[in-house]
Amino acid sequence: MIAPRSVDITPDKSLIEKLGSVGFSPEEAIAEFIDNSIDALYDSRTGKRIVKGPARIEVSLTATEILISDTSAGISDFDNCMKAAWSEKSGVRLGQFGLGMKTASMSLGRLVDIHSKRIGECVEHSTTLDLDEWYKTDSWRIDVQDTTAEPSDHYTRIRIAKLLVDPLLYSVELRGELAERFGPLILDNEVVVTINGSTIQPEPIRFLPENDPSYKRVLEESGPKSFKKRLDFSFQVEGYKITGWIDILERRSLSGRFGFHIFRGRRLIQPFVKVGIRDHPNNANLFGQLYLPYDFPVAFTKNRIEWRGRASLVADLEQICADHRRVALKMASEKAPVVHPKIVADVKRSLDILADAVRESPFVRDLAESEAKRALASSANGYGPVDSEKRAPRLNKSATRPIPKNVRARNPVPGQPRQKKDFWLIRVGQFQLKLSHEWTETDEPRMWYSTFLESRTPPELLVQTNVAFDAFEATSDKMYYATGTVIMALSRVLRDLSTQAGRASPDLVDLQEDLYLRWGAKIRLGFARGASTIRRGS
Repeated sequence: MIAPRSVDITPDKSLIEKLGSVGFSPEEAIAEFIDNSIDALYDSRTGKRIVKGPARIEVSLTATEILISDTSAGISDFDNCMKAAWSEKSGVRLGQFGLGMKTASMSLGRLVDIHSKRIGECVEHSTTLDLDEWYKTDSWRIDVQDTTAEPSDHYTRIRIAKLLVDPLLYSVELRGELAERFGPLILDNEVVVTINGSTIQPEPIRFLPENDPSYKRVLEESGPKSFKKRLDFSFQVEGYKITGWIDILERRSLSGRFGFHIFRGRRLIQPFVKVGIRDHPNNANLFGQLYLPYDFPVAFTKNRIEWRGRASLVADLEQICADHRRVALKMASEKAPVVHPKIVADVKRSLDILADAVRESPFVRDLAESEAKRALASSANGYGPVDSEKRAPRLNKSATRPIPKNVRARNPVPGQPRQKKDFWLIRVGQFQLKLSHEWTETDEPRMWYSTFLESRTPPELLVQTNVAFDAFEATSDKMYYATGTVIMALSRVLRDLSTQAGRASPDLVDLQEDLYLRWGAKIRLGFARGASTIRRGS
């Protein structure tokens, strides 16, 4: 028998650098330093507050370095602050895993310089980790300098250099992200954050007034009984107490800024999560906040929670938001724009032609070929019969019903039927896509909006043409305009699907040009055989 032996599993020194590749955005990385500053207001063991007033954090950005300084209590155990996975925080703290400062620093640059003076002590501690120099030795040790300091001082200053990205390129996004992420703490004067000398504040959220005519009409006609526009709620999930609220926004946000802000404590983890509030334009005026306790499990990057396996949490939110979804749907119908019936009919016929053109595009045929190959038996080596019934379950009949005939244009006149929602099923081999088009009216500066639901069977793409956009009013060819918005949205989806299928991603401009040319060639020949010539404009 051979005697057992031990091996050294000390990590390679590149581990420190690799920690920075965990998926932090620059905004999330700098938020980690702010988390540490807020945590330092409290004793790490007892949880007792030891610094009066808010944590004051200054972020300075230049093209060559990032400087983050605060007036919190300083780092409690400086010698271990750069040790991976070390943390002594307990209780209601934002930090948890002992990886935040290390991963955040390395995701921003290759050199980090730290100076910290702990409250009540007479010594400032400092150290520098320069990866280019550190790799020249085999040791994991770093040098720490101790210098005398005023007992009344307490602070931490972190400088990051040898940057991976110029921070001036994301300074505008940083202001918005941090204001949103720490909004409740800023409003409660728990923290004050300045970026290049300017204090950040969260944008106020404007909600629908109770006396809004459309809202009152919906409640009177078909609203749920005892409906509360602002609904506060709480429930238990897996032993955790979840609290929150939901309300109706003053304006719909078709750019996706609706849903739940998910907080752990009062720190934002995920913004605009579409759980309970579904990812559909009909829900685009619903917004709420969900508060998880500090010990609720989150990713160590603190930018998401794991929704899979939390069916009870999703089910509870679905039930809580049911009445709000119903009211939002009714209000979306109330505020649907009035589009001339001739324009609606022309666009429908145009999209009939576009659907045929898309089926003939080589880009779509490439996708169909990819799907067919994936449906072959693993031993077929790219050739052989395909059992489509086994590999692709039969679609629900409602998903493949024919386009309704003689539907009315959207014309919200009391007592008259409303427009049915038509769709076009694009099918080439194993590839399928359900395409829908609607009209919307919003003052957001976008000519079109799209929602792609890849998890549906078949995948669904909803495109909305914004009739309030200046160019829509200016153009004399509304049919061409609306068809163009569909082509632009569809091209993006087809490009992304090609990438996901493992094929070379087509150039977006080439793909759009191909669809425009094929559609235009068919338009020149008129509509489907025997159909009337298309009318241009209104």
